Amino acid sequence: MGGSVSDGGTSIAQSPCVLGIDLSSHAIDFAKVDENNNTCLWSRCHLQGKDAWTRTLEIGNLRADGLTFDNVYLVAIEAPYGRGQAGTNAILNRVVGAIAAVLPPRLRTPGTCWIVRPDEWKSGLGLKAKPTAEDVARLLDGDIPDDQNARDAACLALYARDTNAAGIAKALAAG
Repeated sequence: MGGSVSDGGTSIAQSPCVLGIDLSSHAIDFAKVDENNNTCLWSRCHLQGKDAWTRTLEIGNLRADGLTFDNVYLVAIEAPYGRGQAGTNAILNRVVGAIAAVLPPRLRTPGTCWIVRPDEWKSGLGLKAKPTAEDVARLLDGDIPDDQNARDAACLALYARDTNAAGIAKALAAG
């Protein structure tokens, strides 16, 4: 299982990060947003196998090039909303479960691993549709990928970061 990394030449050291995950039954896109410099490291894993079940079983061997969880404190996985053939949502829900299972134990709690509907992250970021490169460029510094799935993963991470920060601010204000 291989992944390709694009980080726009930016190296994410050990700054706190939020990980956004966009998925299909053929590939998983990761976007790791650095809190200190508002940049993103993108990685994609292509799932190998003749059918969706075989590809799902391979997720246990997931190794995205350049992706580590050491400095990740929050994960946002897009809730599956499949189109097309019957059973697509069931297939994608298995993929979500398999992805969650390979996360480090500290990231496998409801407080550190969120499932986020597409309408939630889009409205939370003020978007009406899938994010364009221009939309993401307004939200992040550095190079923005041309790929839609990578932009979706970045927006998931940004939404989780901002929502988490707002919750913390509200709790601190309430004292």
